[in-house]
Amino acid sequence: MIQATINKSIQKRFDKGIEEGKTYYISKFRTVENNHSGKLTNHKCKIRFEYSTSLITMVNNTIPN
Repeated sequence: MIQATINKSIQKRFDKGIEEGKTYYISKFRTVENNHSGKLTNHKCKIRFEYSTSLITMVNNTIPN
């Protein structure tokens, strides 16, 4: 599992596009160090959404091996 953050200035772009329990193909994002005090996972990195980040809902919700 990896944590993701969305800056408040672009949050509205993604408000209706992300649903808990769904699987997404995410592209055009940044990977940054996950070293802040509010970290939610033990993963050393987190995904940071950018204005250009794209989400595509996966139809079968299967995560490949």
